[in-house]
Amino acid sequence: MNRIIIYLTVAICLGLSPTGNLFSKQNTKRSFSEESLEKFQDDKNFQYGEEPLPEKFEPRKKNTNLGGLMEILMYVAIVALIIVLIYLVSKNTVSKSSRKITSDEIPELVEKDITEVDFDELIKRTAASGDYRKAVRLLYLESLKTLNHKKWINWKPYKTNYEYQLELSGTKLQSSFDRLTYNFEYIWYGHFDIDQAVYQQLERGFKDFQSGIVFKK
Repeated sequence: MNRIIIYLTVAICLGLSPTGNLFSKQNTKRSFSEESLEKFQDDKNFQYGEEPLPEKFEPRKKNTNLGGLMEILMYVAIVALIIVLIYLVSKNTVSKSSRKITSDEIPELVEKDITEVDFDELIKRTAASGDYRKAVRLLYLESLKTLNHKKWINWKPYKTNYEYQLELSGTKLQSSFDRLTYNFEYIWYGHFDIDQAVYQQLERGFKDFQSGIVFKK
């Protein structure tokens, strides 16, 4: 027992001694000089984060020559588009104004201004094609055009033939116009086909009627 006590006493003494190794690491105080710290701060290997920009850094300049060329090309394209549009519009307008009305469009004439239609040429071409029914219709429309021009009727596209007969009622043109109206409606609306001889007879009647119309006083 006495021997054990002696061993414990020696061990405790060694642990408290300045030269002993027991607990020496915990009680040792380490120091770090400021000179060494500045050295590490100046070392690029120990600097973390974004790299600084060069002192003479300048942003990349845009190619002004390329931008100017693109702007010029854009203006040229716009001007060319405007010229093409003007050409197409003018061409369409000219073609419409110079286009001749065909016999297939005769039913649509009443919806237009018949005062602007050249009936003479249209009647000749229609009769020459052998379509005498349409030629008679053109002769009747031509008579309405002449009556309107000489102030006997007030032509409107929505008016009926009967309304024109009422406008001529009691005048010297009434009987002749009534006869022409009857012949036209019988042939056109009755789908009555006529030959060249009958057409020529009707044509003379229409032409005589038109030549006898004078300006209304």
